[in-house]
Amino acid sequence: MKNILVATDFSIRANNALSLAKVIAAKTQGLITLLHVVELPGRSHTSTEDLLNADQMTDVYVLKLIERAEEELKAIKEANSEESLQINVEIRRGEPFKQIRTYVASHDIDLVIAGDKGHSEFEDIFIGSLSDKLVRTMDCPVITVKAAIADRPLQNILYAVNGEHDEEPVMLYLQALNEYFDAKIHLVWINTPYDFRDDSDTKPWLYSLAHQYFSTNYAVSVYNHHDKDFGVVYCADEVKADMIVLGVSKRSVVQRFITGDSLAEDVSDHTIRPVLTLKLK
Repeated sequence: MKNILVATDFSIRANNALSLAKVIAAKTQGLITLLHVVELPGRSHTSTEDLLNADQMTDVYVLKLIERAEEELKAIKEANSEESLQINVEIRRGEPFKQIRTYVASHDIDLVIAGDKGHSEFEDIFIGSLSDKLVRTMDCPVITVKAAIADRPLQNILYAVNGEHDEEPVMLYLQALNEYFDAKIHLVWINTPYDFRDDSDTKPWLYSLAHQYFSTNYAVSVYNHHDKDFGVVYCADEVKADMIVLGVSKRSVVQRFITGDSLAEDVSDHTIRPVLTLKLK
């Protein structure tokens, strides 16, 4: 959480993502990099003369977009200059998803935060939103943000325990959040008719898991609901979670193309709370 990338298109949700990055960076003394990607328009392929004219117009258009992005980034940086934050700004050209992945890989980014735009069912199947692509493919943790967040440290963080994979990567991250923010960690098992476990078995297992990573400031619970994603959302509402944490496995990525969205995508669609996803082993 020392090197935070915020992908921005200057929308309200991107600004909300920056607000969360500032809350995290203030506690971790981290560097925030604001990255805006200028998408390049397609080229025209009519006659040679038309192509030259189109190319010239495209170049002028792209330069205008870059100039506007530079102004926007400068304004954001100036607006936050009085705060004790390190904010770096970057502009790249190309396809946003590819440019973000390349930047993350080459700059040692350990947390990506992006606004969750939402999308149509058609886009979900064939294209997918930028935030969904980041969640599915990034090796580092990704937080998607919709609504404005409270200007205070994170106080309550809910983790929906997976139960099928080695959860150590997520638990270590939760341990760090617990220590950095003195945040209460809520470990919950979502009981559904299709994945039901008795409380007599589940609660001792959850307590055992919690005791390995937290000495204080945690809670365990079992929440019953017929849909896992809505169970996570409603449980987060009950504990007033500042953020929902979910583990993402390779299987869930593959399963998405067979049965539909992954749990992380479904929860993100149905909640206004920030959702942090990490890869499970």
